[in-house]
Amino acid sequence: MTETLSLLGSTGSIGRQTLDVCREQGIRVAALAAGRSVDLLEAQAREFSPRLAVLYDMDAALELANRLKGLDIEVAYGLEGLRRAASLPESGTVVTAMVGMAGLRQAYRPGQQGDPGLRRGAGHARRTGIRRGHPPCGQ
Repeated sequence: MTETLSLLGSTGSIGRQTLDVCREQGIRVAALAAGRSVDLLEAQAREFSPRLAVLYDMDAALELANRLKGLDIEVAYGLEGLRRAASLPESGTVVTAMVGMAGLRQAYRPGQQGDPGLRRGAGHARRTGIRRGHPPCGQ
C-alpha cells in the first residue's frame, strides 16, 4: 500500500524537501498547504495532484483556484482550510512545516474531533514559541 500524507508548509525549505522524498519514494500527497506562494503551490499541485490545495491568504487562494480551474483539485483558504488539510481521511501522516502558530495549531488536529482514524504527525513549525512578543523558554 502506498503511503499518503498531507503537507502543511509545502513551499518552504522543509516542505520542498519533503516533496523531494515523496517524489523519490512514490508517496502520494493528499493535501498541500502554504501561506501565499501562489506560483510555487500551483506548480506543486500540478505535479502531485492533491485532493486539496490550501493557501492561508484568501486573495492568493482565489488566484490559485483560477489557475487550477479544470483540474480535480479543491482550493481552500485560512485556518479552516489548514484544518481540513490536516484531517483528510486518506492521509496517514500529516507533516507540519509552517511558521508560527498556524502550523503548531494544526499539528494537534489529526485524529481528534471524533475522527476514528489514527494518523502519524511529523512536524517542524519554526518560531512557534514566539507569540505576542514572548520568546521561547531559555532565550
